[in-house]
Amino acid sequence: MRTYSPSHRVTIKDMQTGRVKHDLTGDLITIVTSKTNGRAFGTWQITATYRHPLNTIIAPNDVALIEMDAGDGSGMQAVMLGLVDRVARFQTVSGDQPTRVWRVSGSDMGKLLANIDLGWDISGLAARQQFNQIADASVNRIILQSGTAAQLVQRLFDVFRSQTKGAYYLQHIDADWLNTDDSWVLFDPYLAVTRNTPAWSALKRVANEPWNRLFTETDAKGKFHLGLERQPIKDNGKLNPRTFHTVDYRHIIAEDLGVSDDSRVNLLAHWPANYQTVANNQLDIILTHPGLTKYDEESVVAAGVQPHIIDTPFVPKNFYLDKDPVGQGVDEAIERAEIYWNWYRYNHTYESGTITTHGWPEVRSGNGLLSKATNMEYLIEQVQHSYSVWPQPVFTTTLHLTRGQQHGPPKGARVNA
Repeated sequence: MRTYSPSHRVTIKDMQTGRVKHDLTGDLITIVTSKTNGRAFGTWQITATYRHPLNTIIAPNDVALIEMDAGDGSGMQAVMLGLVDRVARFQTVSGDQPTRVWRVSGSDMGKLLANIDLGWDISGLAARQQFNQIADASVNRIILQSGTAAQLVQRLFDVFRSQTKGAYYLQHIDADWLNTDDSWVLFDPYLAVTRNTPAWSALKRVANEPWNRLFTETDAKGKFHLGLERQPIKDNGKLNPRTFHTVDYRHIIAEDLGVSDDSRVNLLAHWPANYQTVANNQLDIILTHPGLTKYDEESVVAAGVQPHIIDTPFVPKNFYLDKDPVGQGVDEAIERAEIYWNWYRYNHTYESGTITTHGWPEVRSGNGLLSKATNMEYLIEQVQHSYSVWPQPVFTTTLHLTRGQQHGPPKGARVNA
């Protein structure tokens, strides 16, 4: 029988200097963290004893590093590097006896990407001088030259990084996980000149999803990463994540898994930028090009039309503006349409739901999960950790899962037992 003796460590630091302001480890009562695949930031909440005046010690935007040890010999690992949003007094009364605790809540470092606008010349003067009046003085704008998704994500992150130059937290954030092989390039005049917008919104617009996955993640050593990678699904619909974790019945506390018809797709249209004009003229997505539309007639008869439209501001790298827009890169566009169809057409047959296990600090959203008992593979969409000290330390992890199907050997993925 496997035994568990979990532990934790929570450190609060000043955002600008990195000075340790308080060690919350001894004050802690509970920790809850949550991180969802493809979201800018995760969230966390800590309940602490009332013995220290935390509202005078901890301030909004202080840095919080949350580390957990499952107690199974794997050691202490960072779960979330984030920022404090709020320190609040919380009180309940039972009879005549009040019970007071502190609640410290916050988000991971992705909060900065979601909340901070990309900064550039407010007057527009520099843009007008460089681009001959293309930008007017009344609107803040940034100019994006065409490039691949990885190049544009890096370019926008560089803008974000330059405007927050000198901040302590930049020692712990980097866009060093841009590993997609996507060669398509941006082709959308409306994105070439972009109005001021939160960094994450701008990044999402140039990530070329769903072919790619834009994500943020705290690694096991406590560094925060912005990443862009190929969607962790192979061309045939099987999973192909960076990391597969395995689980057997001895680790599972509870599970709720089943098949639902909610996400059925029986009409899929792939709509790259160079085909949108044709579609707008013809007012029918099916007429853009036969190879770009996939349709399951039997499913439509049984369940009605349930479409999924994938429109993207990107085009194949061999597309040229001065030639027929429909004829350029059509083979590559059709190839992607077929891959997307393989991803979505069997959605209604996949298992989804949750598994709760003993504490599992190393697992991340976007990873794969393999069940030894059933030989089923799943995509981990959300990871929630729950830790409590009293009456004895208890640490559990709940995984929200999708794309449950029979497992096939993944190529090039690392398998963690």
